[in-house]
Amino acid sequence: MKRPLLITDCDEVLLHMVSHFAEWLEAEHGVRFELETGRWSEAMTVVQTGESLALDQAWILLDAFFRGEMHRQTLVPGQ
Repeated sequence: MKRPLLITDCDEVLLHMVSHFAEWLEAEHGVRFELETGRWSEAMTVVQTGESLALDQAWILLDAFFRGEMHRQTLVPGQ
């Protein structure tokens, strides 16, 4: 394998965060988030054009979400 192996604990908390992130992206930035592509680099598209968002812009938006939108998160029972 030529790619590094990354092991994470992807539990309900992360899944809940992603849904809030997707809602925020589309409402505030006109960007659709569809992780079904299986690739972070292809998951975000500009609604008006259908073009993939540049990867550097995607990271900027994720950072902005964590810095200013964490109040969107809901408590996950049992976590």
